[in-house]
Formats: sequence, structure tokens, C-alpha cells
Amino acid sequence: MREQVKKYAVEALGSNLEAMKGALNIAIDDKMKRNDVLKAMVYVYSKYEK
Repeated sequence: MREQVKKYAVEALGSNLEAMKGALNIAIDDKMKRNDVLKAMVYVYSKYEK
């Protein structure tokens, strides 16, 4: 019985870990895209300010 509970817990945590990794990767990609857009805006603004 105890081994079955351990096995179930490991499987549940493993699947949750994969879901959390996916969500984290999406969030990181979104932040990187926003950072790239911000850099481009600052570059364009600096060119027109001169």
C-alpha cells in the first residue's frame, strides 16, 4: 500500500512539474519579447531625439 502511494505521488509531482515548466517557459518567452520591444523603442527614440 505504501509503495503504491509513493508511486502515485511521484507520478503526480512529475506531471505537475512538466506543467509548471511549460508555464514558466511561456512567461519567460513573453518577458523576453517585451524586453526586445522596449529595446527597439528606446533605440528609435534615441535616434529621433538628436
